[in-house]
Amino acid sequence: MDSHLHAAVHRHQVLAFDADAGTPLWTFTAGGRVDSPPTYYQGLLLFGSRDGSAYCLRAADGALVWRFAPLERRLICAYEQPESAWPIHGSILIREGLAYFVAGRNSFTDGGIFLYALDPRSGEVVHRKRMVGPYGEDGFP
Repeated sequence: MDSHLHAAVHRHQVLAFDADAGTPLWTFTAGGRVDSPPTYYQGLLLFGSRDGSAYCLRAADGALVWRFAPLERRLICAYEQPESAWPIHGSILIREGLAYFVAGRNSFTDGGIFLYALDPRSGEVVHRKRMVGPYGEDGFP
């Protein structure tokens, strides 16, 4: 059975529909807005949320496989909703077997933007890099 995936941004949800019948298969609700459909990888669905977490679901039934919240929980108000100071926007990129995403709003605020590479099956961190700038860690060019 083929399915179609959809992100319901303001409901904080990822939904799967039967592609032929258009009927709902399952729904998953994240802790914040989800602004992009998930990335499919070997039976898994990966996506970020404005709650500051990356999520991995089982594609077949929407069951949570893992959730990774890389930074401390600090909430701000954005668009009349609480959000993480380090939201995870957009799709998660899979490259050479790793899941890549960034957390953050701006390289000048809240400590910068953080780039992560995770094992998509376990959620374990493989790489992490803090990006500030365009200046160095000391604040100077």
